[in-house]
Amino acid sequence: MKTPAFFIAFDALQIDGIELLALPYAQRRRRLEVLFATRTLTTPWTLYPRTTEPGQGPQWLEDWTDVFGVEGLVVKNMNQRY
Repeated sequence: MKTPAFFIAFDALQIDGIELLALPYAQRRRRLEVLFATRTLTTPWTLYPRTTEPGQGPQWLEDWTDVFGVEGLVVKNMNQRY
């Protein structure tokens, strides 16, 4: 059985040669969302959802593990720099 590969993004450290490490996560994430929208990226490129609801993460982990084989969650402070 062959398993397809997916690129699942949740953060961006550099876009179009511009380093984003000094920006807070909320700004980096917004730029990543814009990148996906403007370039109409689709499978195998996947934008992992984000939430500020504590109970949502475990449900996504369960759902995405079944579909994509996701092995964990990343928790970040919205104002945190990389």
